[in-house]
Amino acid sequence: MGARRNASRHRDTLDGAFGRPGRRRNPEAAPVSYSVESLLDVFGYFLLVLIGVELLETLRSYMKKDVIHVRVVLEVALIAMARKAIIAEPGNAPVLTSVGLAALILALGVAFYFERRTEDKE
Repeated sequence: MGARRNASRHRDTLDGAFGRPGRRRNPEAAPVSYSVESLLDVFGYFLLVLIGVELLETLRSYMKKDVIHVRVVLEVALIAMARKAIIAEPGNAPVLTSVGLAALILALGVAFYFERRTEDKE
């Protein structure tokens, strides 16, 4: 009986923290609010980890076969450029920098397309 009461009290606390109607609110629970900048920072760090994983995959495949796979290198470059485009603030960057970044992403995308197309034919 005591465990059921504690579970019910815990559920009420969680529901109060998330502001669900019909439940009592926990006065100690802080409202959850995220700014766009903090979410972009978290996403940028996630992409940075993804870049690291892809680089480790490149190193592993190089050590195994002594061949650098162009596709993996292009994937890493595309992820890095996408990260740069996402975390860059358009208002602070010069226009020429934004145009150059867009041109790099387009060139990497075209290279990735042709590399994938030639790999599918083989």
